[in-house]
Amino acid sequence: MPIVSRFSANSGEALRQAALAGLGIILHVEELLADDVVAGRLVRILPEWRSERPLHILYAPDRRITPKLRSFLDFAAANFGPA
Repeated sequence: MPIVSRFSANSGEALRQAALAGLGIILHVEELLADDVVAGRLVRILPEWRSERPLHILYAPDRRITPKLRSFLDFAAANFGPA
């Protein structure tokens, strides 16, 4: 069954604010909502369910991979890569 909505946004902060205002349910990155959940402002409604949304890191193909970029790529892979 398709979901019908009167509100949509491509901004994570706009979705967060909508949820805080009681406008409905959102799918968002758990780490970005942790403070709101701990403070009781938001409630996780499907605690056993996990989304498998991919994370993409884009950079120019001709860009030299500097130590700073390599460090960030390694960090992202370790913290957000497959478990």
